[in-house]
Amino acid sequence: MNFSEFEGVVRELERLREESEEVPIIVEGSRDAEALRCLGVDGQFFKASVTPFHELCDRITSGYSEVILFTDTDRAGHRLAKRLKSYFSQTGVKVKDRYRLSILRKLDTHQVENLHKRFYKVESQFYRY
Repeated sequence: MNFSEFEGVVRELERLREESEEVPIIVEGSRDAEALRCLGVDGQFFKASVTPFHELCDRITSGYSEVILFTDTDRAGHRLAKRLKSYFSQTGVKVKDRYRLSILRKLDTHQVENLHKRFYKVESQFYRY
């Protein structure tokens, strides 16, 4: 990754931080939420691993018109994202998953829980503290 690409990741994270002030984020588990918090994302997190699917969906549809999906990009994460997008498309909730796809791909990781470690490792290549 070159510096310009890294700056693009930093901009994406900044947009995610801003957007998450108003829009909740669905992650798979607690470690995923913690990894995003380590990167300054302090929004409201809904954890798919601890909340039954229909309860999670009901909580989102009853209180929000948009949701950010930030699941892993492995097979299980893709399945969950596909299922959530299908459900929310039927209920009129706008699903945003561009951050998940963009940031994880650019940082070359498939697991959200490793995102902060990967970010700081790449950052250390450009900044010496």
